[in-house]
Amino acid sequence: MEKALEKHEFKVYLQPKYSTKEEVLSAAEALVRWVHPELGFISPGKFIPIFERNGFILKLDDYMLDEVAKQQAKWREEGKKLVPISVNVSRAHFARYDLAEHICSIVDSYKVPHEFIELELTESAFFDDKSALLETVKKLKGFGFKVSMDDFGAGYSSLNSLKELPLDIIKLD
Repeated sequence: MEKALEKHEFKVYLQPKYSTKEEVLSAAEALVRWVHPELGFISPGKFIPIFERNGFILKLDDYMLDEVAKQQAKWREEGKKLVPISVNVSRAHFARYDLAEHICSIVDSYKVPHEFIELELTESAFFDDKSALLETVKKLKGFGFKVSMDDFGAGYSSLNSLKELPLDIIKLD
Protein backbone atom coordinates (compact mmCIF):
# COMPACT_ATOMS: atom_id res chain seq x y z
CA MET A 1 0.00 0.00 0.00
CA GLU A 2 2.87 2.40 0.72
CA LYS A 3 4.51 1.59 -2.62
CA ALA A 4 1.16 1.88 -4.38
CA LEU A 5 0.75 5.36 -2.92
CA GLU A 6 4.27 6.38 -3.95
CA LYS A 7 3.70 5.07 -7.48
CA HIS A 8 0.30 6.79 -7.80
CA GLU A 9 -1.51 3.50 -8.35
CA PHE A 10 -4.51 4.99 -6.56
CA LYS A 11 -6.53 6.89 -9.12
CA VAL A 12 -9.23 9.51 -8.72
CA TYR A 13 -12.38 8.73 -10.66
CA LEU A 14 -14.98 11.46 -10.72
CA GLN A 15 -18.63 10.55 -10.53
CA PRO A 16 -20.63 13.47 -11.89
CA LYS A 17 -23.58 15.01 -10.09
CA TYR A 18 -26.12 16.72 -12.32
CA SER A 19 -28.68 19.36 -11.54
CA THR A 20 -31.97 18.00 -12.83
CA LYS A 21 -33.42 21.49 -12.66
CA GLU A 22 -30.85 23.17 -14.90
CA GLU A 23 -29.65 19.98 -16.64
CA VAL A 24 -25.97 20.81 -16.11
CA LEU A 25 -23.05 19.33 -14.24
CA SER A 26 -23.31 20.75 -10.73
CA ALA A 27 -20.69 18.80 -8.77
CA ALA A 28 -18.75 15.55 -8.65
CA GLU A 29 -17.69 12.92 -6.16
CA ALA A 30 -14.10 11.68 -6.00
CA LEU A 31 -13.92 7.91 -5.91
CA VAL A 32 -10.67 6.06 -5.27
CA ARG A 33 -9.68 3.17 -7.51
CA TRP A 34 -6.54 1.07 -7.17
CA VAL A 35 -4.99 0.09 -10.48
CA HIS A 36 -2.25 -2.38 -9.63
CA PRO A 37 0.41 -2.98 -12.34
CA GLU A 38 0.10 -6.79 -12.08
CA LEU A 39 -3.26 -7.45 -10.42
CA GLY A 40 -5.13 -4.82 -12.39
CA PHE A 41 -8.20 -3.17 -10.95
CA ILE A 42 -8.65 -3.86 -7.22
CA SER A 43 -12.14 -3.18 -5.88
CA PRO A 44 -12.39 -0.54 -3.12
CA GLY A 45 -14.51 -3.06 -1.22
CA LYS A 46 -11.38 -5.16 -0.86
CA PHE A 47 -8.89 -2.54 0.27
CA ILE A 48 -10.86 0.23 2.05
CA PRO A 49 -11.94 -1.95 5.02
CA ILE A 50 -8.34 -3.13 5.48
CA PHE A 51 -7.02 0.44 5.31
CA GLU A 52 -9.62 1.55 7.85
CA ARG A 53 -8.45 -1.16 10.25
CA ASN A 54 -4.70 -0.59 9.82
CA GLY A 55 -4.83 3.23 9.77
CA PHE A 56 -3.58 3.65 6.21
CA ILE A 57 -6.91 5.29 5.36
CA LEU A 58 -5.52 8.52 6.83
CA LYS A 59 -2.77 8.64 4.20
CA LEU A 60 -5.13 7.61 1.42
CA ASP A 61 -7.68 10.30 2.34
CA ASP A 62 -4.94 12.96 2.37
CA TYR A 63 -3.68 11.68 -0.98
CA MET A 64 -7.17 11.89 -2.49
CA LEU A 65 -7.71 15.42 -1.16
CA ASP A 66 -4.32 16.44 -2.53
CA GLU A 67 -5.07 14.92 -5.95
CA VAL A 68 -8.49 16.61 -6.14
CA ALA A 69 -7.09 19.99 -5.11
CA LYS A 70 -4.27 19.61 -7.63
CA GLN A 71 -6.78 18.82 -10.40
CA GLN A 72 -9.01 21.74 -9.42
CA ALA A 73 -5.97 24.06 -9.53
CA LYS A 74 -5.04 22.77 -12.99
CA TRP A 75 -8.56 23.33 -14.33
CA ARG A 76 -8.67 26.79 -12.77
CA GLU A 77 -5.33 27.68 -14.42
CA GLU A 78 -6.73 26.47 -17.75
CA GLY A 79 -9.75 28.75 -17.31
CA LYS A 80 -12.22 25.89 -16.94
CA LYS A 81 -15.37 26.23 -14.86
CA LEU A 82 -14.97 24.56 -11.48
CA VAL A 83 -17.68 22.64 -9.66
CA PRO A 84 -17.47 21.33 -6.10
CA ILE A 85 -15.87 17.91 -5.78
CA SER A 86 -16.60 15.84 -2.71
CA VAL A 87 -13.80 13.96 -0.99
CA ASN A 88 -14.27 11.37 1.76
CA VAL A 89 -12.94 12.06 5.22
CA SER A 90 -12.66 8.87 7.26
CA ARG A 91 -13.94 8.86 10.82
CA ALA A 92 -10.36 8.10 11.92
CA HIS A 93 -9.39 11.68 10.98
CA PHE A 94 -11.70 13.13 13.61
CA ALA A 95 -9.30 12.04 16.36
CA ARG A 96 -7.04 14.80 15.05
CA TYR A 97 -7.66 18.08 16.93
CA ASP A 98 -6.36 20.21 14.03
CA LEU A 99 -8.17 18.36 11.24
CA ALA A 100 -9.83 21.48 9.81
CA GLU A 101 -6.51 23.32 9.67
CA HIS A 102 -4.83 20.26 8.15
CA ILE A 103 -7.43 20.11 5.38
CA CYS A 104 -7.02 23.86 4.78
CA SER A 105 -3.26 23.49 4.44
CA ILE A 106 -3.64 20.84 1.72
CA VAL A 107 -6.23 22.77 -0.27
CA ASP A 108 -4.54 26.13 0.25
CA SER A 109 -1.24 24.78 -1.08
CA TYR A 110 -2.98 24.72 -4.49
CA LYS A 111 -4.80 28.04 -3.98
CA VAL A 112 -8.17 26.37 -4.61
CA PRO A 113 -11.15 28.28 -3.20
CA HIS A 114 -12.67 26.21 -0.41
CA GLU A 115 -16.13 26.40 -1.97
CA PHE A 116 -14.97 23.90 -4.60
CA ILE A 117 -14.14 21.17 -2.08
CA GLU A 118 -16.90 19.28 -0.31
CA LEU A 119 -15.88 17.11 2.62
CA GLU A 120 -17.93 13.97 2.96
CA LEU A 121 -18.13 12.05 6.20
CA THR A 122 -20.11 8.95 7.00
CA GLU A 123 -22.70 8.40 9.65
CA SER A 124 -20.19 6.22 11.53
CA ALA A 125 -18.33 9.42 12.51
CA PHE A 126 -21.21 10.02 14.96
CA PHE A 127 -20.18 6.96 16.96
CA ASP A 128 -16.95 8.52 18.15
CA ASP A 129 -16.45 11.86 19.93
CA LYS A 130 -19.52 13.88 18.91
CA SER A 131 -18.19 17.12 20.38
CA ALA A 132 -14.93 16.82 18.41
CA LEU A 133 -16.92 16.06 15.26
CA LEU A 134 -19.18 19.07 15.81
CA GLU A 135 -16.22 21.35 16.51
CA THR A 136 -14.40 20.22 13.35
CA VAL A 137 -17.48 20.53 11.15
CA LYS A 138 -18.11 24.06 12.44
CA LYS A 139 -14.48 25.00 11.71
CA LEU A 140 -14.63 23.53 8.21
CA LYS A 141 -17.84 25.41 7.47
CA GLY A 142 -16.26 28.57 8.89
CA PHE A 143 -13.37 28.08 6.45
CA GLY A 144 -15.87 27.93 3.57
CA PHE A 145 -16.00 24.19 2.88
CA LYS A 146 -19.23 22.35 2.21
CA VAL A 147 -19.76 19.37 4.50
CA SER A 148 -21.93 16.40 3.66
CA MET A 149 -22.90 13.14 5.29
CA ASP A 150 -22.92 9.95 3.27
CA ASP A 151 -24.89 6.81 4.05
CA PHE A 152 -27.18 8.36 6.63
CA GLY A 153 -29.54 5.66 7.82
CA ALA A 154 -27.01 2.85 7.45
CA GLY A 155 -26.31 2.86 11.19
CA TYR A 156 -28.24 3.86 14.25
CA SER A 157 -28.15 7.66 14.19
CA SER A 158 -31.44 9.37 14.68
CA LEU A 159 -32.83 12.37 12.88
CA ASN A 160 -32.31 14.28 16.13
CA SER A 161 -28.56 13.86 15.77
CA LEU A 162 -28.70 15.70 12.45
CA LYS A 163 -29.98 18.83 14.16
CA GLU A 164 -26.65 19.16 15.96
CA LEU A 165 -24.51 19.19 12.83
CA PRO A 166 -24.53 22.09 10.36
CA LEU A 167 -24.43 19.89 7.25
CA ASP A 168 -24.96 21.13 3.70
CA ILE A 169 -25.93 17.80 2.15
CA ILE A 170 -27.27 14.51 3.49
CA LYS A 171 -27.07 11.39 1.35
CA LEU A 172 -29.48 8.70 2.47
CA ASP A 173 -28.49 5.04 2.53
